[in-house]
Amino acid sequence: MNIQELIGSAPTILLIVASVLVILVVAFILFFLVPGVLHWFRLRRIQRRIAKFSSQNFAAEFKKVFAGDKRLSHLWKEYQDSLHFQHEDRDGQSVVSAVRATVPAELFFNSQFVVDSRLRSEFFKHLPGLFTGIGIIGTFSGLIEGLRQFQVSENAATVRSSLEMLMHLVGEAFLISAAAITAAMLVTLIEKLLLASLYRRAEEISHDIDARFDSGAGKNTFPDWSKRRKILPANPKFSKMLWSRNWASYCESLPTLRSHRRRSNKHFWLTDSRKRHGGTTRRWALLL
Repeated sequence: MNIQELIGSAPTILLIVASVLVILVVAFILFFLVPGVLHWFRLRRIQRRIAKFSSQNFAAEFKKVFAGDKRLSHLWKEYQDSLHFQHEDRDGQSVVSAVRATVPAELFFNSQFVVDSRLRSEFFKHLPGLFTGIGIIGTFSGLIEGLRQFQVSENAATVRSSLEMLMHLVGEAFLISAAAITAAMLVTLIEKLLLASLYRRAEEISHDIDARFDSGAGKNTFPDWSKRRKILPANPKFSKMLWSRNWASYCESLPTLRSHRRRSNKHFWLTDSRKRHGGTTRRWALLL
């Protein structure tokens, strides 16, 4: 029996189940496998370009690398906004002396943003379960259709014909079930291998970014407040100005605040003249 005769003799419910199975397989290839492979080559190309950086202006180099992809370019723009540019005076001009990272690159270039959202992996992770369910539906549909067409008769020829029809439908049902289970196994294998490779490359790219920028605060991150130590306690207006500019929150946001505390035990208190709950006064310690 060729394929045309098999399709022509199959019941409608089995054809519907087989069609859904084929549609899901095609969707997996078009919307996950092909884009995933292309994205893998894209990330590998980015890694190679990062390894070949020639200038020390890493911020501009990374911008060029990620400019070819809209989503990665947006992630880099968000990460670049978190960079801290240190300036120093040279020949009367303020120039950038160092660029420091205030947050890990993994907060932006992680597997969720770089891989999962692009490939809709949250849906395709459950595709093997759908294949298994479709196979079970196909099996029971074939059994039910075969039992429905089975005829009980005293005529031996009629019973023999009914048995042949039943075995034929059961065979087709189990064939669909076997195809669904095979598809589920192949999809699971391909998906896990591809996602693992993509996750690894996304993690390596985030590590490459972190390696190009020093983390934490440098020696010039904090302004020189030593000359103003005697002025600040007696100048509540200046203390209010610092509060309004959220200077204390800026100091707290620096990831190396504790390391500065260990380096120097010099500090002074900025007093917010606004009264808090119960008449208490809020105070902030700035490290030098």
